[in-house]
Amino acid sequence: MNIDTWNITSLTGKEIELTEEAKKYQLDILGISSTKRKGKGTLSLNNGWQLFYSGVDLSIHAQAGVAILLHPHLADAVLEWKPINERVALIRLQLKKTNLTIIQVYAPNIEADYMTFLDAVLTAMENVPQTDSILLIGDFNAHVENDSQI
Repeated sequence: MNIDTWNITSLTGKEIELTEEAKKYQLDILGISSTKRKGKGTLSLNNGWQLFYSGVDLSIHAQAGVAILLHPHLADAVLEWKPINERVALIRLQLKKTNLTIIQVYAPNIEADYMTFLDAVLTAMENVPQTDSILLIGDFNAHVENDSQI
């Protein structure tokens, strides 16, 4: 199974292009960050691809957003889709030998919001059945700083 995660800086109008790229790279599951898609839901795309998305409320300016794109052969494998907020979403899949829970994240780059984000991730992880395998993927907005002085 091929799984990847991409930061796309806006999904609006790019859904078909996204499925074509996923096919090109032979992906089964694609976690997506920075979709800037509002609301929460599921879209059936061309050739059976499924897009599960979680964004801000419809009344708020589009920002952040996460999504998970599934290959058509996984359409019947979905046990649960749980859009938590615009930065954390969870999908459970029933695979041949195990259940797989994927948590897609998009961390804030504002330090003040980071603890709220971590709480949402931790809560999502704590609610996964112990028998599931967990895959935590996404954009953690990690930064490496150089403390040395020249």
